[in-house]
Amino acid sequence: MIVHDPFLNQNLSGMLLSTCTMQDDGQLQPAFDYIYENWLSADPQNVRNINHILNYLLLRFFVKDLHYANITSHFIDTSSFSPTTCKILHYIEHHFAEDLSLDHLSQALSYNKSYLCKIFRQDTQYTIVDYIHFVRIRQAIIHFVFYGDDLFSARECSGLFVPGHFSRIFKALVGMTPQRFRNAVIQIPHDELHSLFANEPIITYRICSIDDAFCSLRSIGQIVLALKSEQE
Repeated sequence: MIVHDPFLNQNLSGMLLSTCTMQDDGQLQPAFDYIYENWLSADPQNVRNINHILNYLLLRFFVKDLHYANITSHFIDTSSFSPTTCKILHYIEHHFAEDLSLDHLSQALSYNKSYLCKIFRQDTQYTIVDYIHFVRIRQAIIHFVFYGDDLFSARECSGLFVPGHFSRIFKALVGMTPQRFRNAVIQIPHDELHSLFANEPIITYRICSIDDAFCSLRSIGQIVLALKSEQE
């Protein structure tokens, strides 16, 4: 396996993977099944897919160590947020692929729905639904960029199962349709994608403010729009 991700290359040395554990969020078993079924395939696309999946699995080992000082969120600096908002962020990031609604969130966290919405908005200036959409679209982008997924696979992994809804939310946050986004990134060599997105925190797993996280989605869209224009 060739590790393309510069973050992985930097952190692999000195790490004992045998001491790490991963919690299955529903995505690990399909990944292992794909590797098992296609390991001996000579199809170049399958070889690339397996390499991307293995890179993804390695990255999963490191994520919790990367954020040990900020365990309430994988993406957002929560230092100025209330404990309740931190619980909301944490729950969304771990359950975004499920049928996640405000009623479900209220029941899971044992808080009144109106209270959750109010405190989250006060702390972040965004709604809870805004953040659910952010996490889901970010996940779709990761699958387009790192795995070369098709629209169906990226949509299913993101938790936005209705095609029209997925496209509307993606375009609203990224600035282009998921189809155009995917068509552009799959034509770019993997190493070049890393350099293109090197300054984007939501791609490189750098903790940032919630404003910067949303801006990063739009910035990635602008980068890909420029690539698409060059390709056309």
